[in-house]
Order: sequence, then C-alpha cells, then structure tokens
Amino acid sequence: MKLRTRLLSIFLAVSLIPLMVFSAVSVTAFITKSGKDTYQLNESKLKIAEAEINWLIEESFNLLNTISSQPSVRNFDVTNIKKILRKASEINSDIVIALANIKGDQVIKSNDDELANLGDREYFQQVINGNERYVSNVLSEKITEKLMVVLSIPARDLADKIVGILQANIYLSVIGDLVADLSEDGSTVYVLSGDGKVMAHPNAEYMQNREDFSALDF
Repeated sequence: MKLRTRLLSIFLAVSLIPLMVFSAVSVTAFITKSGKDTYQLNESKLKIAEAEINWLIEESFNLLNTISSQPSVRNFDVTNIKKILRKASEINSDIVIALANIKGDQVIKSNDDELANLGDREYFQQVINGNERYVSNVLSEKITEKLMVVLSIPARDLADKIVGILQANIYLSVIGDLVADLSEDGSTVYVLSGDGKVMAHPNAEYMQNREDFSALDF
C-alpha cells in the first residue's frame, strides 16, 4: 500500500469514528426527545379530556341544584317547571334534564321526548332514599336506547321532603365528540368505565358495542 493511500485510510478512519459516534448520540438524543415530546403532548390531551368531562359533570350538578331550588319545582308546578327546564337546556345543550315524581314517573323532560318510569333504575332508588348526588353507570335510555350516564339529585317540596328526583342525562356521544376532537397527530384519546368498557372513543362503533378493553396491560 502506498504511503499516500495508507495516510488517507488512517485519516478517514480517524475522521469517521467521531462522526459515527456523534451520529449515534444525536439519533439517540433525537429519539429520546421525540419520545418525551410525544408523551407530554398526549399527557396534555388526557388532562384536557379529564378537565372537560369533570367540568361537564360539575356544571350539570350545579344546574340541577339551581333548578331544584326554584319555587315551581318545590311546588311541583309542572307548567312552570317546563319553562325552567327549556331555559336550562338552552344554557347547556349537551344534557337532557327531567323531573320524576316519587313513584319514578317522569313528568317533564327538557327536550319533550317520551316520558318513562324510572322506578327500577338504581340511580332513582339511590336518590329517592336520600343520596344527595349520584352518578350512574352507563345506561341505555328506556325510550331512545341512547347510551348515557345519568346525574341525579333529590327534588324536595317546601317542607324539604323528597318528592321526586331531578336528573341530567349526559349521552356518550357528547363525550365521544370531545375525544374525537383531541384524537389527532397519531394519538387516540378514549375513556373507559371502571370495568374496562369503552365509554367514549373516536370510533363510534366501539362506544355503541361497549368494547371491552379490560384485557389490555395498562
């Protein structure tokens, strides 16, 4: 091997080794940073979803409490209650509000849907027996069969006796729209119930079928 060729080989070897080391370190650092950025982005999306859902629940309960304190409700004046519920639905169009009597018969709904008897529903039994605030599991609405979560509180007369319940129906489609908006840039945001079944997902079929994700490692 000529001296020039040998020197060139040595020079290339000396030059390439630091370059290769630098490239390996740079790629590793890039992958690590990308991973952290992705994690932080997804964590931010989860926090937004959690805050939005909690806000919807708390605002719905606040609205129910405000309605329950109205004289028309405490006098069970159905004509005026109807006006109140319609006004309330304008304030929060994401929920449907209903009033049921002591027997579980709904007497009015904010959206004028067909009325049903709730006597066999757990949330009705919980509230009519003194629970001041109750959040149901996922249920199918009796008339429309839409999947929903029901928030409920007692309805009391002027003597503070429980005479029925006020409920707010939050349909899973509302929460589904929320997570669909957050599911972008390669991320999928979804909500599971305590038993691991899908409550909200960008794929509406997963919600409708209540897909079971409980076998997933996390």
